[in-house]
Amino acid sequence: MKNLFAGLSLPGLTRVALFALPVLLAAGPAFALDFPTRKDGVWETTMTMNGGEPIVQKMCFTPEVEKKVQATVAEACSRYEVRREGASWIVDSTCTVLGKVTSGRVVTTGDFTSRIRAEVSSKDADGTKSTMTLDARWLRPCGPKEKPGAIVR
Repeated sequence: MKNLFAGLSLPGLTRVALFALPVLLAAGPAFALDFPTRKDGVWETTMTMNGGEPIVQKMCFTPEVEKKVQATVAEACSRYEVRREGASWIVDSTCTVLGKVTSGRVVTTGDFTSRIRAEVSSKDADGTKSTMTLDARWLRPCGPKEKPGAIVR
């Protein structure tokens, strides 16, 4: 099983994982189940972890970005249990994150064209629990100089 964040520095981890990955962890294994794909463009994500101060980041998303993350997730996670309950997509997974086996649940809702919300709960092998809430909203198309997958202004 591949470490999902191998080779990333903490700033890289913060930028990629904390904003894009939880929603994509939910989406990655579920594409085969007609999981909705977010609209191309710049998405602003507000993340709150363990009740702390919210952090806001903007990122340019394309189908290619989501496919790359999907492939990474497939290698890093040994277990996916995906189901739909009403308007929610629920993913229970076991992944290796920063060298630790982590079990988690992501409940994702939204229309994926203008809004997405993901509620993430996880517990690592040491028993440390964490929660994260991500609220993402579509802002605009990516600009001509904005690289897909890049953090933008």
